[in-house]
Amino acid sequence: MTPPLRQTLQLLGESGISLPSNSLQELGRVSYRICMAVLAIASEPIQINHSGGCSIQDDKLLWISCNHQKGISPDCYAITLHANPNFSECHYDMSKREQAVQELIDAATRYFTRESIIDY
Repeated sequence: MTPPLRQTLQLLGESGISLPSNSLQELGRVSYRICMAVLAIASEPIQINHSGGCSIQDDKLLWISCNHQKGISPDCYAITLHANPNFSECHYDMSKREQAVQELIDAATRYFTRESIIDY
């Protein structure tokens, strides 16, 4: 199942499908944190690695993927950036979002040039 966990548990409960009680308890302890995401369009292809996605553990970025390389945006060079939870929580306020987008794009420039980003 791919819905968020809360909806998944509700669907399971309403469907009559039962899970072992220890699994339900474990799933009940799962918590979420904010994750800002940027979908950017580049003017040229970028290469992340052989899979098209890469986990990054720095002070801003958590994840980068090249959607074109992964085959999910064949008509453009789309890039997905996920911020780490701390950065996301600090910048989630609407007044800080544009600054956050720029900082995330800058943080990912080891994979592309800043000038190659044509939209986001």
